[in-house]
Amino acid sequence: MGKKVLLFISQVHLVEEQRRLLRNVEVLVAVKDKTLNNIFTMVVTLMIIVNTVNMGGQLDLDVIKAVFKKPIGPAVGFCSQFLLMPLFSFGVGWLMSDDILFRLGLFVLGCCPGGTGSNFWCILLGGDINLSITMTFISTIAALGMMPFWLWSLGRFLSKEAFVIPFGRLIMSLIL
Repeated sequence: MGKKVLLFISQVHLVEEQRRLLRNVEVLVAVKDKTLNNIFTMVVTLMIIVNTVNMGGQLDLDVIKAVFKKPIGPAVGFCSQFLLMPLFSFGVGWLMSDDILFRLGLFVLGCCPGGTGSNFWCILLGGDINLSITMTFISTIAALGMMPFWLWSLGRFLSKEAFVIPFGRLIMSLIL
């Protein structure tokens, strides 16, 4: 049986000054055997499943209730996530680059909630997993209002055009 060759063809547009097309480059990638690619995909999928089950196994609802009874941890996490990170990413963007898209991307990244990656690192480094899971929940819910707020308030300084935030679609995607 002959080996199959999988070809990926993509056009890469190199842009200067955000408006002018410099050149069009065609990139061709030939993959003779996808076995290693499939093994890597299966191993990563298995690792994600094991880590997700591990995080769920660490969850203790009574301890999470105790976290809410002493709200200093979630309050510090909330202020760090939705006050310091957006301001810091906005400032770093202004200091490091003149590219508007880089600044905007860094700013949006600084406004995003933490997600489950922090829970994974918390387990690996022996942190307070219950506080981490609680903060993941709080930051995900708070991001519904805080991300649009920061994009509306400071985002307009990064772009000459106004941002349009589709609140209706956002809410519908959460309901469904």
